[in-house]
Amino acid sequence: MKTGYLQDFLTLLLTHYLADNMTRPHLLLPRPTTVDFKASCFDDNSAPKALAFMCSVCLTLLSASPEASCPVCETPIQPKEPTAT
Repeated sequence: MKTGYLQDFLTLLLTHYLADNMTRPHLLLPRPTTVDFKASCFDDNSAPKALAFMCSVCLTLLSASPEASCPVCETPIQPKEPTAT
């Protein structure tokens, strides 16, 4: 193992299993990362405008209607016939 990974692993073990309350302030804990939970298109990573298409198998979000299959899982797409209301 590389030195950085070994130090991180040791810090993780000490933090979760062995550290007492006096030791924890001196440990280097991993910094929290921010996650963007907004929906985005798989192809171009843009936000969907008004209408988006989603694969029913892998739940990939696409801003344009796929041609014949999902670009991720390659599930064949059968377009539905419009229903009269």
